[in-house]
Amino acid sequence: MKSNANFDFTRWEVHETETDCNLIFRSTLGQVFYCHINPDKFIDSPTVLGQYLKCLQILRTGEQEIDDFYDEDAYDWLSQSFAPLITQLVQSSGMDAVVNPTLAHYLFPSKTYNIQLLAVDDELKPEVVDFEGHGWINSIIEVDDDFLRELDQWTRSYAPSNVQLCYDRPEDSLIKTPKRTIIFNQKGQPVTCFFKQFGLSFGSSHAKKELEAMKKITLALFPPHPTHLSVDWLV
Repeated sequence: MKSNANFDFTRWEVHETETDCNLIFRSTLGQVFYCHINPDKFIDSPTVLGQYLKCLQILRTGEQEIDDFYDEDAYDWLSQSFAPLITQLVQSSGMDAVVNPTLAHYLFPSKTYNIQLLAVDDELKPEVVDFEGHGWINSIIEVDDDFLRELDQWTRSYAPSNVQLCYDRPEDSLIKTPKRTIIFNQKGQPVTCFFKQFGLSFGSSHAKKELEAMKKITLALFPPHPTHLSVDWLV
C-alpha cells in the first residue's frame, strides 16, 4: 500500500429480521467500497457463520458486549474479512491520497466498488462483483430552480469543490465524516463552519424541514436586509 494511503470501516446497515449486512469502507484516496454479507454465500463454513452471527447481533443491538464478545471484536472481524481485497484495490489504484480534500471528494468518490463476502470450508473469499447500485441511499438531493432562488434569499450556497474539509488526523481524511469545513466569504476570507449532514432515510423531505428550521433561526437572529452581516448555513 502507498505509504500515504489508508482505509477504514465507516458505516453499516443491518435489518431486524434479515441476516444480511451492508458495510461501507472509505480510503484516503477517495475510494468507496460498498460491501455486502449474505450468510447464504457461506458454504460448509460453520465457524465463519457463527462468528458472523455474533457480529450481526452486536450491530443490531448496539451493545458493547454480548457473552464476552465485544463491539471492537465485531468491528475487527468485519474489517479483516474485507481487508486483503481492499488493500489490493488500494495498492493497484495508482492514486495518491488527496492532499486538500473538499466536499466534492467526499460526495463524489474517485472510484466505487461493490464487494461481496463468500466463504468456502471456513475460508473467507471477498470478491468484487459487477452490478449497478449498492442499496445505499443517495446522499445527493435534487432541487428545482425555485427552491434554489428561495434559498439564496436568506443564505449562500457553495459548490462542493469550494468547501474544504478539516481533519485533525491525515489518516482520517475522506474516511470519517468531517466535522468542520472552511469556506471563503465574499471578501475572500476563510470562514470555519460546522458540517451538518442531513438524514435522508425519508428522501429529501427531512433535509427540507431542516433547511426551513435554519431559515427561521436566521431570520430571527438578523434583520431582513442586514448591511454587514451574513450567515453561511449551507455547504
